[in-house]
Amino acid sequence: MANGIRFKGIHSSTLSLTIRTINRPILPLVMDEYVEMPGRNGSILFPGALSDRMIELEISTVEKNIPELREKSHQIAEWLHSEGREPLIFDDELQYTYTAKVTGQIDLQQFNSSGKMNVTFRCLPFVTATPENFDEVHEYDTGLIYPNEGGFTWDYATKHTSGLYNHTQYETSLKITITGTVSNIKVSNVDADTTLECPSISNQTMIIDGESEDVLIDGVSVLPQVIGDFPNLISGANGLIFEGGTRQNRPNVVVEFEWLHQLL
Repeated sequence: MANGIRFKGIHSSTLSLTIRTINRPILPLVMDEYVEMPGRNGSILFPGALSDRMIELEISTVEKNIPELREKSHQIAEWLHSEGREPLIFDDELQYTYTAKVTGQIDLQQFNSSGKMNVTFRCLPFVTATPENFDEVHEYDTGLIYPNEGGFTWDYATKHTSGLYNHTQYETSLKITITGTVSNIKVSNVDADTTLECPSISNQTMIIDGESEDVLIDGVSVLPQVIGDFPNLISGANGLIFEGGTRQNRPNVVVEFEWLHQLL
C-alpha cells in the first residue's frame, strides 16, 4: 500500500519521498500467558497487557546517483531521528495518531544502491483521536448523548455541572485549563468517583493535567497544594462538577477541556 505519512509534524512529501506499507498490524500483540495443567482439558489463560505495535514501512526516493542519495539519506535521518516518541499520522487514516519512535538500524548500503530503505516504527498500543474527529467519523450522537463540548464559561454559580462522554472502552487522561478568578477550586468526576481540590487563582491560568498528574498556575507547579485524585475519563459518561468561590466572591473563569480518545 502506497501512501504518505506525517512524522514529527513533517510530511514525507516535503522530502519528495514515497512511502509503502510493508506491515501495519490491526492489533498490537497481547502478552497473555497460557498454562497447561496435567489432566485438565485446555489451558488456563492469564490475560496480559498490550505490547507495542511495530509498523514496517519502505521509504523510497527519486534520486539516482550516489551523491544525491547520500545527501537525501542525511535529510531522512534528520527527519526520522527523535529522542522520544513522536506523532505519526498516515494519509489514509488522518483522524488517528500513532505515538512512535524509529527503532533498529537503517541500511545505508541498501539505500545507496536502490534508493529504498526499510524503516520500523515502534508505536504505543493505542492510537488516539480528538473528540471532534472521533465523534465526526463514528457519528455516535443519537440525541441521548450530545456532542462533547470544548469547555464553558463559569461566571456566577459556585457550583457548575458539566459532562464528557468517552466513546471508547479505555480510560483516558483529561487536561483542564481554568483561566480567570475563582477560589478554592474543587473538580469531581462523579462517575469515576474522583475529586481534586486545588488552590485559588486570581486573574491567572490553572492547568490540571491528568496525563502528567500535575497542576500548574501560570506555568508553575503547585502539586504540593493539591489534594485528591485527577478527574480522568472512564469509558462512557463522565459527570463533572466544578465548585469554587463564595457568595461574596463569585467565580469568573473560562474552563477548557483537552483530551483524546484511545482505541486500538
